[in-house]
Amino acid sequence: MEAVAGMLLMLFGVSHVSECLSQGEMRVSCSSEGGDSPQYSWTLNGRTLTDAELLSGNNETNIITLKQHVSGHLVCSVSNNVSDVFKEERISTCGMKTCVGRQDGTKCYGALGGTVEIQLGSISEMFNVKKNYNSTEHRLCFLSNGTFRINNLSRNDSANYTLQTFDSRGESSFEWTLQLFIQAPVSSVLLLSECLSQGEMRVSCSSQGGDSPQYSWTLDGRSLSDAELLSVNNESNIITLKQHVSGHLVCSVKNNVSNVSKEERISTCGE
Repeated sequence: MEAVAGMLLMLFGVSHVSECLSQGEMRVSCSSEGGDSPQYSWTLNGRTLTDAELLSGNNETNIITLKQHVSGHLVCSVSNNVSDVFKEERISTCGMKTCVGRQDGTKCYGALGGTVEIQLGSISEMFNVKKNYNSTEHRLCFLSNGTFRINNLSRNDSANYTLQTFDSRGESSFEWTLQLFIQAPVSSVLLLSECLSQGEMRVSCSSQGGDSPQYSWTLDGRSLSDAELLSVNNESNIITLKQHVSGHLVCSVKNNVSNVSKEERISTCGE
């Protein structure tokens, strides 16, 4: 069959890859699988991104960098004259973690160098925090909405915090302990693939830095199955795929304060 002159291939499948940068900015890339002459557009919470939110790029590029403290419902749309697809993602501020810390024994996590906000209770209450050292008190503050904030988190901020509330007479009414854990965020991810002697494919996934990374894999948007995996499982950083497995492979790496991913289009070994 002869190709029709001027025919455009339809777009299909859009993927997001987001990465937190050193100063708290977020780089987000958007790519489609196949399709001719793709055109890109972005929205945040249902509206076009503004200059106050964009550090680099614009609403018509496939890679943008968002300024610090930008969060919300981000959508990348890709279109050409014959098709239109999109990908949506809920993005959180890089380095900012929030937890509800009113119950005794609550575990909270903060990103190294970032900020943690611990929601304690009603703004009508008064609070006090006890900790074993005082060298970072200038980074600690209570907000008017009953939130306890620590900025510029360091390893030394990992500790047990004893919190107290006081009534209008200044008497202690409640006391509880909160555990705070500081982790270095995982950063950019590297994928390496290698064809083996029998046509299998070994793929390794590694992140640059980050504490306690956890790995997961998807192929064409779903978890890898036993029929596709020759060894290990979806939670390992090295997998071996059986012969004739191909498609859109994504490795995601996360810990309690960050989540990054890397994608690659893999073909059957030998093709």
